Amino acid sequence: MDKERKWIPDRGGITCIPSWGIMWLSVLGVFDRKGNDPLPPEIWLLPYFVHMHPGFSSSSSLAS
Repeated sequence: MDKERKWIPDRGGITCIPSWGIMWLSVLGVFDRKGNDPLPPEIWLLPYFVHMHPGFSSSSSLAS
């Protein structure tokens, strides 16, 4: 867990992760729900390859 805690700040903090990551941190209770961007629930029904899908992450966000 220490490795994961160090990983997030090293990459710019929680506000720099994708919206789906912030959503899950809110579900786990480690990030305030007010920090989430509002998304209509239907957006989760889009195909995963669509760039608007909250779970889609570009290769630039995965760069280490």
